[in-house]
Amino acid sequence: MATVNILLPDKASATLASLKDEGRGFSDVILEKLGCAPPRNAGELVDYLAKHCAGVPLMTTKRRAALRAGRGRRSNRRR
Repeated sequence: MATVNILLPDKASATLASLKDEGRGFSDVILEKLGCAPPRNAGELVDYLAKHCAGVPLMTTKRRAALRAGRGRRSNRRR
């Protein structure tokens, strides 16, 4: 992955740092604010595909309802 260094004024850097959550990088925050963030989970992926792939059947209505109903739920699998 290519990288580029940029200089920010202190105020801009502090604002960017305040928007950053634990485990996320500055690039993630910038891409999110620009509307370019990649989907973080299956539900966001389905929403993205529905918006950008209009007219293309992605899954059945029944499967989509099951996916939406399971949002926010964690699996019981071992880590």
